[in-house]
Amino acid sequence: MHTATLLSDGKVLIVGGETLGHTLLSGTVALAELYDPAAKTFSPAGNLNIPRFLHDAVLLPSGHVLVVGGAGLSSGNGFPVSEIEEWNPDTKTFSVVGSTVVPRPGCKLFLRQDGKVQIVGGYDDNVGITASDFSTEVFDPATHLAQFDFALMDVEQNATLVALDPSHFMLMGGENGEGGWHQLNSAYEYVTDGSPPNPSRGGTMPYSFTHGAGVNLPTGKVFVAGGYSYSLPIGIHSAGGVLAEGVIIDYTNVPSTMVLIPLMEARMGHQAILFPDGTVGLVAGETFTGYVNTQFLSDIEVVDVAKMQSHLLQATLKYPRSNHTVTPLKDGSFLIAGGYNYISASYTSMRECEVLIYQ
Repeated sequence: MHTATLLSDGKVLIVGGETLGHTLLSGTVALAELYDPAAKTFSPAGNLNIPRFLHDAVLLPSGHVLVVGGAGLSSGNGFPVSEIEEWNPDTKTFSVVGSTVVPRPGCKLFLRQDGKVQIVGGYDDNVGITASDFSTEVFDPATHLAQFDFALMDVEQNATLVALDPSHFMLMGGENGEGGWHQLNSAYEYVTDGSPPNPSRGGTMPYSFTHGAGVNLPTGKVFVAGGYSYSLPIGIHSAGGVLAEGVIIDYTNVPSTMVLIPLMEARMGHQAILFPDGTVGLVAGETFTGYVNTQFLSDIEVVDVAKMQSHLLQATLKYPRSNHTVTPLKDGSFLIAGGYNYISASYTSMRECEVLIYQ
């Protein structure tokens, strides 16, 4: 539950996260690290002022990295983090540069064409849902001020956000805080340049889900796959609520058309990446939300959206994992970092990182 941001010089900044040792919720991580693909080494890159996980990060045009939202832990109890921090690549230090209007654990960030940052979704589940939780926020890196912006169709946490272009993004699924873990089945395209209507396109997905993963295809469509759903319609392929389905969303149509693709493996906590040949890779994850019965995955499923087919790569990860990050590097390879596994009757966070070379 850390972030990994590709920098303009080709290095990767990894920030925060949660350490899961022999007891759950054992602590949060303040340390940031830099991965150098040329040397294949990690080095310290400063410390957050407020350790956090469930945050998001985005590279600014200045080369700085903005870290927003998330939660911290104190004595095993979670608390929301409002402070916004900015990482300076010259000094390798973090500075608190502002705060969100309301706390937003589980939010997503979108860099707009005007250089401002849209803060999407996330809410403090320790308190009741209010009208302000429906609103997005916009943060101006020049003035260090955050303010409410347009409203979402629903309260969103842990949704799947896919950037379409500098002024549009698609938001799919997520949780809305209505009586526990309540998943959403919405998929809407939002406009960030002030042009009405907002959302501009959208519709209802075949199922509700959270913790899915998606990519923007070079065909005017989005592909989102996997995740967890508390209740599923008959005929939807799943394993204990973990989905073995993907959905193609054609956002050029109004309303958006959606097509189901069955997957070979049910998975959540995975990552989706776009390969150079236009296929989609679904990397690792887990197949069940229990403890002892959880199966962590080391496979990579390749989905050919055009042919509506998928297969598993012969190559697998050396370490099964979930809640990791996958970052495309400038040489065409992919950095797979962190995550957790289930070892000796407890969740264990991982230091092991791998590089995937897809040819």
